[in-house]
Amino acid sequence: MMEGAIPKIIKFGFKDYVLDVGEKKRTAVCKVCNSKIRDMSTTTSNFIRHYKTHKERYEEYIHTKGTFDASQPQIS
Repeated sequence: MMEGAIPKIIKFGFKDYVLDVGEKKRTAVCKVCNSKIRDMSTTTSNFIRHYKTHKERYEEYIHTKGTFDASQPQIS
């Protein structure tokens, strides 16, 4: 796995995150149903789309998404 920021959706709802720099893909396993999800290294749409199938957990993610994360780089 390459050093760098892991997207918030993956930190929140997935485990076993792997970034394949050569293939420009990322994979992770859903913490709720253990499905393996794969997406391009520059997007998270497949992870978000999958997580929406877990309605209660997705709503919890949306509520935490708006909170300030001091570890995330800030744009100035």
